[in-house]
Amino acid sequence: MDKKFVLSLTLIIILGVIILGLFVKINQLENIINETKYIGRYKFYKANDVNMVILDTATGRMWIKYIHPTGGNDEWTEEKELLRLIKKEE
Repeated sequence: MDKKFVLSLTLIIILGVIILGLFVKINQLENIINETKYIGRYKFYKANDVNMVILDTATGRMWIKYIHPTGGNDEWTEEKELLRLIKKEE
């Protein structure tokens, strides 16, 4: 084999590995940024003995969870009526 061919092939392989490594690193950084953008997004609007209400500050949607003394349904449901009442108060 020619020396120039071997040298150019080696350089191409090294550059390919470097570029591939950069793409992987950029993808990892994007994942970290996407995970941290949710910090502070959800805020407690109110909580009492009957229910808890959480506000999604990014979309303005409210979620409510009723607290049953018997431990019944503990699912979060979107609260649309409460959001209408709050808008009327403002």
